[in-house]
Amino acid sequence: MILPVILFGILLMVLFFGAFGVVAMSHPSGSQAVVTSIKTFIEQLKNWNPLFIIFGAIFAPLAFTPIYFSVEDKGLFASIKRSVGFSFTHLNFIVLLILIGAINYTLITLIRVPIENPLGIFILTSIAQYIGLIISASTLLFYQSHHNSQNTIGN
Repeated sequence: MILPVILFGILLMVLFFGAFGVVAMSHPSGSQAVVTSIKTFIEQLKNWNPLFIIFGAIFAPLAFTPIYFSVEDKGLFASIKRSVGFSFTHLNFIVLLILIGAINYTLITLIRVPIENPLGIFILTSIAQYIGLIISASTLLFYQSHHNSQNTIGN
């Protein structure tokens, strides 16, 4: 369910940039506006920092720690250990978490909202928090589906 949403988002980004290129080529009289838009886009790219994605990838195996800590009532260090072990057995899900985090960070970085606009900041923050909620819920559902299937096989 998550993979089609990611692929749809990537497709929309490709279509957006393709439409932007077509519009830029079809209106030579507005070339100054296109140049200004491209310069603004490049300025926004300077705010993008790959360290956030690298740290997201490093901490992604800890995604199941809250589940082990709260649902299974394990201690913190036992939860971290079990989370890392469970994550390395299910690397396909962890890669999806890293990809979603990278896309989320990139989109939030590229969307420039002036500080004077509190409604825009509220909407941007709400979207980012909603994506975090979806990731947490999907992590719990993934854990439950694989934990239940392992218990069924073991019995």
